[in-house]
Amino acid sequence: MEEYMRKIIVLKIIFICFCMNALAEIPGSIKKLEKNI
Repeated sequence: MEEYMRKIIVLKIIFICFCMNALAEIPGSIKKLEKNI
């Protein structure tokens, strides 16, 4: 059971890191889209 909880915690950390990276890239992506339009 402990190993199961540990896997969930690791997945949550990876998910949070992924979200942070996505949020950090959004402004740059918007600027690129505005240039293309």
